[in-house]
Amino acid sequence: MKAMNLIYLVIMPLAFLLFIKLKNSFPSRKSISIKVLTALFLLTPFVQNVNAQWTTQNSGVSTYLAAVSFPNTSTGFTAGDQGKILKTTNGGVNWLQQTTGVNDNFNNIQFINTNTGWASGPIGYNLKTTNGGTNWFDQPTGFDSRMLIFFCDANTGFGSIGGGTIVKTTNGGANWVSQVSGTTVFLTDIHFIDNTTGWISGFSGVVLSTTNGGTNWTQLSSGSGNDYYSITFANSLTGWVTGISGTLRKTTNGGVNWTSQNSSSVEDLLTAFFTSASTGWITSSLGEILVTTNGGGNWLSQSTSTSSSLNSVHISGNYGWACGSEGTIIATTTGGFSAPTAPTLRFPSNDTVGTTLTPTLRWFSVAGAQIYHVILSTDSLFSTLLINDSTTSVFYDIGSGILQGNTKYFWRVRGRNLAGFGVYSSRWKFTTTEVTGITQIGNEIPNNFKLYNNYPNPFNPVTKIKFALPKNSQVKLTVFDMLGREAATLVNE
Repeated sequence: MKAMNLIYLVIMPLAFLLFIKLKNSFPSRKSISIKVLTALFLLTPFVQNVNAQWTTQNSGVSTYLAAVSFPNTSTGFTAGDQGKILKTTNGGVNWLQQTTGVNDNFNNIQFINTNTGWASGPIGYNLKTTNGGTNWFDQPTGFDSRMLIFFCDANTGFGSIGGGTIVKTTNGGANWVSQVSGTTVFLTDIHFIDNTTGWISGFSGVVLSTTNGGTNWTQLSSGSGNDYYSITFANSLTGWVTGISGTLRKTTNGGVNWTSQNSSSVEDLLTAFFTSASTGWITSSLGEILVTTNGGGNWLSQSTSTSSSLNSVHISGNYGWACGSEGTIIATTTGGFSAPTAPTLRFPSNDTVGTTLTPTLRWFSVAGAQIYHVILSTDSLFSTLLINDSTTSVFYDIGSGILQGNTKYFWRVRGRNLAGFGVYSSRWKFTTTEVTGITQIGNEIPNNFKLYNNYPNPFNPVTKIKFALPKNSQVKLTVFDMLGREAATLVNE
């Protein structure tokens, strides 16, 4: 048939600009009518308290505990004032005091495996064990002051002493050699990612770095003069310092530049522990534990049920421990998270008719969710799934070829974190676009293939597309959205 025809279509893109692709044709002139609803959304971040899963463990002591170290999820150690070193072999269910022969205060304890560890703090010496704490022996430092330690392996370790002194050992702490720090301020924390690359924090905004095992130390500009209490790096580029009155700063270039982050806390932030560049925990002087899953963009407060100062935290997978004043030890088996609450769906609106064949599903973020699980089906019980996928975003793009025209679909979303899956959102449904009519508008045979501009444009709710075809052939008309994705195939015959 040689004529002009009219095609009517109902379609519903998010923000629609119309593009038509014409592929081969048959001799006629046709126009297409399209119905569109548009919607715009504003995404905003938020901070929320999470009902966490930190529980109190019985340490059996009431003294100040300065540090905690777990070489695996069963075996752990903590050390503090009055020569106290405690050990657990069942994840903290039971803590037993070890014999140290020391009455002085410890400021740090570190184990590189279940047998080998060090405890620092007494004036002039450290303690070391090679049998999991059954026996501890003195290692004189050669300095008449307290030392704070960090060991990279069984041989290589670094220490800081009052007055800006940095020392290094290459024989497991038997001997220590001074290095030039370039500062005289009190140094508070040490972190190395290997034997050569490390950083040290201090009072008055001091941050030092080395890339050659301490042969040279460079003082970095941290952008703050506040006292820092801890420093940690997830890799050679990404790190954080924490300090007085909620001070929190981040670098993404190894410490060359630092930017302030909002922890939402005004308390002293005492220590930080990151398991990746995105996920980390911070403790405070009033029993707070803050957690981030997006590199510090947002911080969530986890309820700990303690107001004691939390001086150290250690995380291993889902397991974590923190210790503090008054013999406090708290633990978690879920990273401190509760399973996420149900997300609230956003788009397409429930019961929408005329949804594009390549829609973007959207929902509101849920506090504590690290990933989202999306399912979609043609039946309300979700017995057969067309989409069963996960994303870290709060949207999901459905590609072409998955949805069919004039079909009802059901979908829902749930969040997941270290505690597991949360509950599903409510079930929403939408119906996809359909061609509502093809009308021949003339019998004259055109001289050339021609695609006319749709009219009206912009439009709401109907537009018409007209095209002319000089001979019989296969024709395909495709609609694309403003991102270049296929929204619908109007004609393919």
